[in-house]
Amino acid sequence: VQQNWLLKLIVHLFSVRAQVAKFIGSPPGYVGHEEGGQLTKLLRACPNAVVLFDEVDKAHPDVLTIMLQLFDEGRLTDGKGKTIECKDAIFIMTSNVASDEIAQHALQLRQEAEQVSRRKLADNLEDVQKSDDIKISRQFKESVIRPILKAHFRRDEFLGRINEIVYFLPFCHSELLQLVSKELSFWAKKVLSASEVINKEIMQDQVLLSLNAENVTQL
Repeated sequence: VQQNWLLKLIVHLFSVRAQVAKFIGSPPGYVGHEEGGQLTKLLRACPNAVVLFDEVDKAHPDVLTIMLQLFDEGRLTDGKGKTIECKDAIFIMTSNVASDEIAQHALQLRQEAEQVSRRKLADNLEDVQKSDDIKISRQFKESVIRPILKAHFRRDEFLGRINEIVYFLPFCHSELLQLVSKELSFWAKKVLSASEVINKEIMQDQVLLSLNAENVTQL
């Protein structure tokens, strides 16, 4: 899917070897050679794009090899032998690997922060930490998350090309309330707008009925 400079590829569609060719295009003599690859076509059209690889944990190992070349050299060779330069592109990957461990750790951190906040409130201290304001520790990343990633991808060099990992934590209670409030406000406006349209249509129907009734009376 291409939306201006944002490119999105659903990587689980390339989870088996037979589908890998669709990623960069089939080599000469194979079916689909003239069509080119999904990724290479997008990068050729927009070499400085932001590329989102969704669900990268479901990719076939051969796809990871292609991505490793892409991250390492900033270029990619398609099935036709043509090289696409994309050193200015930004690559983002999403994954659900270790999501359960991260969620459990976040819950534990919030519980600990809430206990600390209660103690400080009881002691009338001013620097009370909000239980919503938590951060994943470096020790947890290295001792828990890193081994899980290494066991799943089995490619240290692939993980070594990742500049930064952003951890998405489960919503806390206050965040859920904000989301629900925003959603209710959105639908309330929709209902109000729809009711105004319906009221106008009812008024128009009443006018037409009134005119028709007058015509019948005159007859």
